[in-house]
Amino acid sequence: MTADFDRNRDLDLAVANYMSASVFVLLGNGDGTFAPKLEALDGPFPVAIGAADCNGDLRHDMAIGSEAPSLAVVLGNGGLRSAGRSGWDRSYGRATASVAPAAQ
Repeated sequence: MTADFDRNRDLDLAVANYMSASVFVLLGNGDGTFAPKLEALDGPFPVAIGAADCNGDLRHDMAIGSEAPSLAVVLGNGGLRSAGRSGWDRSYGRATASVAPAAQ
């Protein structure tokens, strides 16, 4: 999924890698290329990613659904370089098939 995680007006790319149980971000350079990947999260088999401002700080955060079943939120800090993360919520009975921000 794409969002401007580092707030430079260039789209960045967040990728869920199911096989390595990780999510990483490729920051866009603005010319169609990307910087080396930043590891955003490691956890149980991610299958869905959504981006929204979850905590009202005007920065994109990532909600990540997993097959575990679980849901995590990675709080953006202008690049996700040292982002905080909520714990994995394991209260769901089935895998999280999709994640979508609610309209505000």
